[in-house]
Amino acid sequence: MRPIPRSRSGEAGLDSRVSSSLFRSLWSVGLDRRHLSIHEMLTDILEVVEVAAGLKPAHLAGQGGGEAWRREEFERCAAEAGLLTLWTPGLSPPADRITGVAGEFPLIAAALQARALQAPLPPVQDVLWIYRDASLGVAIRRLAGGEQELTSTVLGYPPCCVDYDAQGEVNFVRGMMRLYRDQHGLDDEAAVLRAMEAGVAVRPDPAASDDQETVWRTRIRFPYVGHNACPNCLARSEKSPSARLNRRARALAVSLDPAFAAAMWRAALGEAALATTGDFRSLDPVSGDPCPCGSGLNYEDCCARRDTAMPEFR
Repeated sequence: MRPIPRSRSGEAGLDSRVSSSLFRSLWSVGLDRRHLSIHEMLTDILEVVEVAAGLKPAHLAGQGGGEAWRREEFERCAAEAGLLTLWTPGLSPPADRITGVAGEFPLIAAALQARALQAPLPPVQDVLWIYRDASLGVAIRRLAGGEQELTSTVLGYPPCCVDYDAQGEVNFVRGMMRLYRDQHGLDDEAAVLRAMEAGVAVRPDPAASDDQETVWRTRIRFPYVGHNACPNCLARSEKSPSARLNRRARALAVSLDPAFAAAMWRAALGEAALATTGDFRSLDPVSGDPCPCGSGLNYEDCCARRDTAMPEFR
């Protein structure tokens, strides 16, 4: 196993040649278009290079599904770059998530619990961890064993966003309650549950409320991060922890290949549009899009002034 290269300053990191080599090696693995989103796959590539550069503690591959061959190829690329890898069972949701829903929506929680008991358990899929500091292996094993409080330490995501994501089910139900109220005039939990069970649909909300649409607001505001930003980060976008990670990741993506950076942004915008309107728009930025650097300004008033035309990623 080759040691991690040192930069001129003596700090651990990747020089441009090794960084480019790892990046191209990861890209050559190919895309699993049947199971994963384009944005997710491009983010996987960027995060592994972040790990190698010492910008991120570890990368988790496979939690969202996908084919095992891609994780195996990522393991090969990581090992060739001198990184460490570890296979574990996939992370399970915290056991208290439905309990959290029950405190606010007891009828819906009971229905979710009954459905979970009736549904067959999906097969457990092993996931791949890529990291560079050997001492992190203990924390990774503990996280994989259920100590969810280690998520921020291991993956480097902001604690505020990790804590918010841990309440994902209750946030989702709050959002659904709001949509049923706004679109069907249903304020009562029992009435909403009957409507859901009867297949009464609601339209996604392009306004993206804090409870329901943080994942797509993250794609628009912070297209270079691998986590879902919390409402606080989204509200104070240019000064938030998520914004700082996004700016750093974007700078790395541009240094690797400007066309790759552009492709990540376009994929993020396209997926956000699909989720909120039901259709892809042009994957090119349009007037009023937030600048992907996280400045809080519109793109045309910020980085568009210095960005050059970038071809599709090769």
